[in-house]
Amino acid sequence: MDATRLRPVLALTDDRPEPRPGARTRLLAVVIDELYDTAEQSLHLPEPRDDRLRAATDLLHADPARPATLAELHQANLRGSPTLP
Repeated sequence: MDATRLRPVLALTDDRPEPRPGARTRLLAVVIDELYDTAEQSLHLPEPRDDRLRAATDLLHADPARPATLAELHQANLRGSPTLP
């Protein structure tokens, strides 16, 4: 089963009352089994062509976990800084 067909099933795992005791636990076990068997899909995002945007994405590639606004990325690029402020 592919991940897109699991969406309706995942909707049933929210906090609504269980129709039968243990139903949510059993359903989650099936979802986990199905996701485990789903083939990994690669994600390809094209690199920007604009030098300014490429400089901003280089900063994000260097430290993807660090939050930054577009304004902060812009300021870092203006200063020529290799790191975010």
